[in-house]
Amino acid sequence: MHRRMKNPFNPKSQNYRILERLREGPATNAELVKYALNYTARISEIRAKISEQGLGVLEKPLGGGRSEYRIDHLHCAAKQAALF
Repeated sequence: MHRRMKNPFNPKSQNYRILERLREGPATNAELVKYALNYTARISEIRAKISEQGLGVLEKPLGGGRSEYRIDHLHCAAKQAALF
Protein backbone atom coordinates (compact mmCIF):
# COMPACT_ATOMS: atom_id res chain seq x y z
CA MET A 1 0.00 0.00 0.00
CA HIS A 2 1.24 3.48 -0.87
CA ARG A 3 4.49 2.09 -2.28
CA ARG A 4 4.59 4.94 -4.81
CA MET A 5 4.48 7.53 -2.05
CA LYS A 6 7.80 9.32 -1.63
CA ASN A 7 9.32 9.02 1.84
CA PRO A 8 10.52 12.59 2.53
CA PHE A 9 12.59 11.74 5.62
CA ASN A 10 16.25 10.89 6.14
CA PRO A 11 16.65 7.08 5.95
CA LYS A 12 18.40 7.07 9.35
CA SER A 13 15.55 8.89 11.11
CA GLN A 14 12.77 7.50 13.29
CA ASN A 15 10.22 9.22 11.03
CA TYR A 16 11.58 7.37 8.01
CA ARG A 17 11.43 3.98 9.74
CA ILE A 18 7.90 4.55 11.08
CA LEU A 19 6.64 5.72 7.71
CA GLU A 20 8.21 2.71 5.99
CA ARG A 21 6.47 0.45 8.51
CA LEU A 22 3.12 2.16 7.87
CA ARG A 23 3.60 1.78 4.12
CA GLU A 24 3.52 -1.99 4.69
CA GLY A 25 0.05 -1.74 6.28
CA PRO A 26 -1.63 -0.91 9.60
CA ALA A 27 0.53 -0.93 12.75
CA THR A 28 -0.39 -0.79 16.43
CA ASN A 29 1.13 1.59 18.95
CA ALA A 30 2.83 -1.46 20.51
CA GLU A 31 4.70 -1.93 17.22
CA LEU A 32 5.50 1.75 16.66
CA VAL A 33 7.00 2.24 20.11
CA LYS A 34 9.80 -0.09 18.96
CA TYR A 35 10.81 2.59 16.46
CA ALA A 36 10.44 5.60 18.79
CA LEU A 37 9.38 5.93 22.42
CA ASN A 38 7.67 9.22 21.55
CA TYR A 39 5.99 7.73 18.46
CA THR A 40 3.03 10.14 18.80
CA ALA A 41 5.30 13.10 18.09
CA ARG A 42 6.80 11.24 15.14
CA ILE A 43 3.28 10.48 13.81
CA SER A 44 2.44 14.20 14.04
CA GLU A 45 5.55 15.09 12.05
CA ILE A 46 4.78 12.40 9.49
CA ARG A 47 1.19 13.64 9.14
CA ALA A 48 2.39 17.18 8.48
CA LYS A 49 4.88 16.09 5.84
CA ILE A 50 2.80 13.53 3.92
CA SER A 51 -0.23 15.84 3.81
CA GLU A 52 1.71 17.58 1.02
CA GLN A 53 1.18 14.36 -0.97
CA GLY A 54 -2.56 14.24 -0.16
CA LEU A 55 -2.10 11.55 2.49
CA GLY A 56 -2.66 11.30 6.21
CA VAL A 57 -2.15 8.88 9.09
CA LEU A 58 -5.39 7.61 10.61
CA GLU A 59 -5.65 6.41 14.20
CA LYS A 60 -8.22 3.79 15.15
CA PRO A 61 -8.69 3.25 18.92
CA LEU A 62 -8.74 -0.46 19.77
CA GLY A 63 -9.46 -0.13 23.50
CA GLY A 64 -7.29 -0.80 26.49
CA GLY A 65 -4.86 1.96 25.53
CA ARG A 66 -4.16 0.38 22.14
CA SER A 67 -4.52 2.08 18.77
CA GLU A 68 -3.95 1.13 15.17
CA TYR A 69 -2.36 3.55 12.70
CA ARG A 70 -2.53 3.46 8.92
CA ILE A 71 -1.87 5.67 5.92
CA ASP A 72 -4.85 6.87 3.92
CA HIS A 73 -5.93 9.68 1.62
CA LEU A 74 -6.76 12.95 3.38
CA HIS A 75 -10.45 12.88 2.43
CA CYS A 76 -10.74 9.57 4.34
CA ALA A 77 -8.86 11.03 7.30
CA ALA A 78 -11.32 13.94 7.47
CA LYS A 79 -14.27 11.54 7.50
CA GLN A 80 -12.74 9.49 10.31
CA ALA A 81 -11.97 12.58 12.39
CA ALA A 82 -15.64 13.51 12.20
CA LEU A 83 -16.57 10.13 13.71
CA PHE A 84 -14.48 10.56 16.89
